[in-house]
Amino acid sequence: MKYIFIPLCFFCCNFLSFSQDNDDISNALEITCDISIESTTTGYSSDQEQLTEWGLNDCGTSVDASPGVWYYLDGNDSDLMLRMCDSSYDTKLHVFQDDGFNISCVTGNDDGYVCESTYLHSQVSFYADSDYTYYIYVSGYGTNEGDFALTLYCNVFGCIDPEAENFCAECLEDDGSCEYTIGCMDVSAINYSEDNDISAPDSCEYPTECVDGEQLVMIDIMIGNWASEITWDIQSSDSILVANSPALNTFYIDWGLYTSYACLDENQTYIFNAYDSYGDGWNSGGTYSVSICDGGVVLANNNGESPSGYGGAENFIIASEDCDLYGCMDDTACNYDGTAIYESFCIYPAEYYDCTGNCINDLNANTICDELDIYGCTDEGVINFNPEATFDDGSCLYDLECSLNEIQIDILISTDPYPGETSFTLNDNQGIIWASEDPVFEEAYVAYPFQYCLPDDGCYIFTVYDSYGDGIYSSGGVEVYYEENLVLENPDFQYNSSITMNCPPGYDCNTAIEVGLGNYTTESDDYWYVFTAEVNGQYDINTCESDCNTIVYVYDYCTGLVPSDYNDGTIYYNDDLCGLQSQIYPLMSAGDTYYIRIKGDCESIDWELDYIGPISGCTDETACNYNPIAENDDNSCIYPGDPDCINGPDLLVMPFESSMYLQIYENEDGCAIEEGCLTGYGTRSIIRFSTHIKNVGNQDYFIGSVNDNEETNQFEWDMCHNHWHYKGYAEYVLFDSTGQLIPVGFKNGFCVMDLECGGDDEYGVPPGTYTYGCSVMGISTGCGDIYGSGLSCQWIDITDVADGEYTFVVRTNWDQDPDAIGNIELSYENNWEQTCIGVFTNDDGSRGYYMAVDIDSDGIENINDPDVDGDGIMNSSDEDADGDGVINDLDETPYGLSVCPVYTDCSGVEFGNAQYDCNGICGGESISGDVNLDSFLDISDMQIYASDIISSDWNATSCNDLDMDGEITVSDIALLVNCIENEEDVTRDNQSEPCEFGMSITNPNDTVQFSIGELNLEEGYVDIHILNPDNEVLGYQFIMGNISITSVENLVENYPITPSFSTGNGMVLGVSYEDSLIIKNYDPAPLCRIYYSSIEENACIETIIDVVNQDYENVIALNNTEDCISNVSIDNDIGHSFIMYPNPASNLIDLKLELDHISDINIEISNMLGQTIWSDNFYVKKMYKQLDVSHYVNGIYLVKVSIDQVSFVKHMVIEK
Repeated sequence: MKYIFIPLCFFCCNFLSFSQDNDDISNALEITCDISIESTTTGYSSDQEQLTEWGLNDCGTSVDASPGVWYYLDGNDSDLMLRMCDSSYDTKLHVFQDDGFNISCVTGNDDGYVCESTYLHSQVSFYADSDYTYYIYVSGYGTNEGDFALTLYCNVFGCIDPEAENFCAECLEDDGSCEYTIGCMDVSAINYSEDNDISAPDSCEYPTECVDGEQLVMIDIMIGNWASEITWDIQSSDSILVANSPALNTFYIDWGLYTSYACLDENQTYIFNAYDSYGDGWNSGGTYSVSICDGGVVLANNNGESPSGYGGAENFIIASEDCDLYGCMDDTACNYDGTAIYESFCIYPAEYYDCTGNCINDLNANTICDELDIYGCTDEGVINFNPEATFDDGSCLYDLECSLNEIQIDILISTDPYPGETSFTLNDNQGIIWASEDPVFEEAYVAYPFQYCLPDDGCYIFTVYDSYGDGIYSSGGVEVYYEENLVLENPDFQYNSSITMNCPPGYDCNTAIEVGLGNYTTESDDYWYVFTAEVNGQYDINTCESDCNTIVYVYDYCTGLVPSDYNDGTIYYNDDLCGLQSQIYPLMSAGDTYYIRIKGDCESIDWELDYIGPISGCTDETACNYNPIAENDDNSCIYPGDPDCINGPDLLVMPFESSMYLQIYENEDGCAIEEGCLTGYGTRSIIRFSTHIKNVGNQDYFIGSVNDNEETNQFEWDMCHNHWHYKGYAEYVLFDSTGQLIPVGFKNGFCVMDLECGGDDEYGVPPGTYTYGCSVMGISTGCGDIYGSGLSCQWIDITDVADGEYTFVVRTNWDQDPDAIGNIELSYENNWEQTCIGVFTNDDGSRGYYMAVDIDSDGIENINDPDVDGDGIMNSSDEDADGDGVINDLDETPYGLSVCPVYTDCSGVEFGNAQYDCNGICGGESISGDVNLDSFLDISDMQIYASDIISSDWNATSCNDLDMDGEITVSDIALLVNCIENEEDVTRDNQSEPCEFGMSITNPNDTVQFSIGELNLEEGYVDIHILNPDNEVLGYQFIMGNISITSVENLVENYPITPSFSTGNGMVLGVSYEDSLIIKNYDPAPLCRIYYSSIEENACIETIIDVVNQDYENVIALNNTEDCISNVSIDNDIGHSFIMYPNPASNLIDLKLELDHISDINIEISNMLGQTIWSDNFYVKKMYKQLDVSHYVNGIYLVKVSIDQVSFVKHMVIEK
C-alpha cells in the first residue's frame, strides 16, 4: 500500500490518505486512535445483501444499497468515537463486533448532527471491549457514494459543560462526570457567590435592612401557568445587574408566589425587565410588583397587568425614604392622594363601575350595569322567554286570545346597527298584504314585537328584507312564531328570507308532502313533495303519463329558498322532455333530502318517481374513460395504448341568432354590474338570446359538486344571489372592426346540467343519457345545456356601445381548461359561435340593433335584397344603399355584409386572443394604470396618481384614464385599488375582471353628502362631515373655496389614510390604497379636518369632484351648500386679521386677532345705546378669546378693536 501522510490541525490527529482494496470484511484495513482516514466508496460494491443474510442489515440504522468499505480495530477497554465530518456525501456508519465465533451489531448512525458543515455526516460512540475485534462499515444513505473522512477518537469522553468545575476542553462527548458548585445566584442576596454554578433559590439569604442612602425593595413574582417560560431581572440605568430570578425552567412552578429583596440606591433609576421565552406573555394572571415600605408603596407593577409578548421593561425610582410622601397622583383613580409628592400605584375601578363598586350607568336600577345588561323577555310564561335576559325590553309575546276561527302569528325583529335597512311583509297566497312594516325600524339594537290574529283559512307568507344586502347581523335577528311554535329563527340571508305558515299541504317546500318511490297525482297546479333517498344512484322523475304541460323542479334545500318559474336554485330541472311533459334523471345520495316541485297547466298532474340503479362505468382513475360518478365497474375501462383510447369531451356552441330580441330593462341591481352582466344602472338596452352548449365528444364534460370545490376550484359563491356559480361557463363579447374586445356580458353558470340529450347527427354523436344536474354538474356526451333567453344575465348590454357594426361572439372554455378530472377537449375550434350585428341610436335616444347581413330585418339577406336599407328606394337608385350615411362610392360595403366574416384578432388569427394594448400596439405589453412604467401595478402607481391629481399635472390618455371619462380623478385610483386588491381572486377568464378597465359607473341609488362641521378659530381648522347612508365609501375628492390649506387630517376610524391636498386650489383627496372603507353613516360624521393659514367669509366646499363607494362606483354626491361658513365676520387689512365666529351668535362667540407684531390691543363690546358690555386689554401678537354671550339680549352690538390706538368696528348680532 502507498501511504500519504498529511499534517494534522485538529485534536492532533494525523490524516491518512491511501488507495485501498477493502470492500470486503475480510480485507478490512486497521484504523487506530487519532488517525483521520481520507478515502472513497466510489467504484466499490455494496455489502447490503451479505449483511442481510447475516441478519445484520439493520444495525442502529439500515444498511442501504450504496457501496461501502471496511475497517477494523482491536478493543482496548475504552470509550471510542468515530466521526465522518468533511465527507463529500450523505454517509452511513455501522460498527460490528467479532468474538471469534459470531459477528453482532454494536451501533450505527445515519445523520450525526455534529459537524459544522452539514448534519448528514455520521457519528457513533461505543465501548470497545478488549475481548473483541470491531469492524467498521463505511457506506452511504440510499445509493449515495463519494469521498469521505473517517476519524477515530480515543479518550474524548468527559465533562463538556463549560460551566462545570471539571470542564474538559478537549473532550467531545459528555460522560456525566460534570461537577458543580450549588448555591444562591441572585445578585441581590447576601450569600450570592459568582463561583456558584447551579442556582439554589431556596438557599438565598436576603437583606432585612439597608445602609444609609439605600432602601429595602420587596420583589413579588406571581406566576400563572407555564412557569417554565418566566424569568426577570432588575438593572441599573448603566446596565448593572442588581437582582435576578433563577435560571429559566429551574425553580418556578405554576401558580406560585415568590418574594425576594434587594437594597437599592435612592434617587437612582432602575429597570425591571420581564421575560417570556415563548413570546405569549406571562400567562393566566402572572404579574410582578416592586415595592417599598413593606409593600405599601408600589414602584413598578405594569399597572397590575401581565407582561405581554416576550416581556417588557418598566423604569422606577426610589424618590424618598419617607413612605408618607408617596401616593396615587391620578385624580381619576380610587386611591387618589392629593397630598402625595411621589407617584405610587393607583387603584382603578372595574370597567363600568365606580370606586364604591356601584354601576356608573344603571338607568333601570337593577344593580346590573347598563353595558352588561342582556335585553330580552324575562317572563317565564311566554313563548320567547330568554333565561339569560337581565332586563325586560318589552319584547314578550303574550297570547292575544284570538277567536276560534283565527290563528296567532308573532314576529320579533331585533335591529342591527342599521335599522333603516330592515322591513318585512306578511301576506297571504291571494296577494293580500296583512302587514307591511318599513319605516317602523328607527333605533339600532332594539326589539320590535308584532302580533297578529289572522283568519285560519289563509296561507301566509312572511318575508323579511334588508335593502343593503347584508342581512340582519351584530346581535340583531328575526323570530317568527306560528301558533306558539318557532318556525323561523335568525335566518342567514342577504336581501330577503321567507317562511310560510298555515298553508295547505304541498304549497311550498315547508309544507312538502313526504313521498317514496311510486306514482302520484298532484292536488294543485304547483305542488311540492319531499323525498329522502335510501340508496345512491340515478332516479327517474317524470310526468310523461300526464295530460298537462308540465315542468319538474328538484331542489336540495328549503331554508332561504325563493323559487321562481325558471331553474334558479334547482339541482335538476326539465320542461317538455317527453312531449309537453317533463322528465329528469337525477343523481341522488343515500340519506339526502330532496324537494320535488311539479308544476303544470292543470290541477291534477300524474307523475312518478322510480329508481334506475347505481351509475355503471369505468371506475379506474388511470383509464382513459374513467367515470368519476360511477359506482359499479362495468368492465369498460380502456387504457393508454389502446387504439380507442382517444377520448375527451368536445363542447359545441350552437347558433343563437334566431333567439335574439331587444328589451328595455330597468336595472337597480348592483349585483348585475358586479357580475359583469350589465354596464350601468337605470334604463338599459339589452339583446336577449339563448345559449345552447352541447357535448359532441365521446366522454362527459365533468364539473362535479360544490362539495369538491377545494380540490377542483370550479365554483365560486355568489354573495349577491346566495348560491354557487360554475366559473367557466360562457362569455358574450362584441368585437369592433379592429378586432378589439368590448365586454358587454358573460354568464357564470349557476347550474350546468343535461337539459337535452338528442345527440348530434352532423358530428355523428348518438343521443346521450341524462345524468348531470346541479348537485353533480356536467354535460354528458350527446347532451346539452340550455340557458333560455328569459333568464337573468342571458343578454348583452348595448346601452353604452357606440353606433357601428360588430361581431357578436358567444364562446365557452376559450381558455382551454381541462374539466374537473383533467379531461381535455378533443377540439376547441367549435367553442365559438358568432353573428354580425349593427348597433344604432334612434331619434329618441333609445338604442337598437339589426342583423348585419339583413340590415332592414325583412327576412331577406342583404345579398338578395333589392332594397337593403328598407327605405323604399331600390339599391340601383339609392346613393346610400345600406343607409349608413356613407355614399356607395365611398363605402367599402355599400350593400352591407353578404356574410358574417369569421372574427379575426388584430394579429390575423381567427378567434385569436391578441388585443391592442393601451398604446394601440397589437399584442403590446403596456399596462393601463402603470404610470411609473415599471411593468407592475402597485401602491407606487396609486401615489403617483394622487400626486398628479393634486398638482393638476395630468393629461388623460388611454393608458391612465382607467374609467375613460376624459379626466383623471379619485375614480381612476379606486379602479386601480380594485385591480391590485382583487385580481388574485380571479381564477377563470370569464369572471368580471377588476383589471379590465374602461367603464365609468355611477350608482343612482347611492347618495353621499358633504357638509361643514366645526370651525375652530383657536387652532385654525374646519371639519368636513360625511353622510353616506347607502354604501360604504372608498375614496373622495373635493375642492374647498375661500380657505388656504396647510394640512389635512383624517378623522375616520379604521380608515388608515393620509389625505392629499393642494395649497393652491384647495383640492382634498382621500382614498385607501388597501381597500379600507368608511362605514355607512346615517348622520353626518367627521370625515377630515382641514387646517388653514387663512380663511375668508363663505368658506365652503366649492366642488365635489368624485366619491367612490365600496363597489368602485361613483355615487351621487351632494354639497350641502347651506352649511358654508357664512356666519363668520372677517376683517383683513394691512398688518392684521380679525375673525368673529359665529355671527350671529346665541351662546358662545370666538374672537381671534392676528398681527404682524406685538401690539397694545383693546377690544370693547357695546350695545346700540353706547353702553359698554365687555372690555379687555391685551399685549400680544396673536389673541384668541371665547366669550359667553348667552346672557345678552337679542340685537346688534358693536365690537370695537383698537390696535396701538388705531381702531375699527364690526357688528355682532345676537339671535336666540
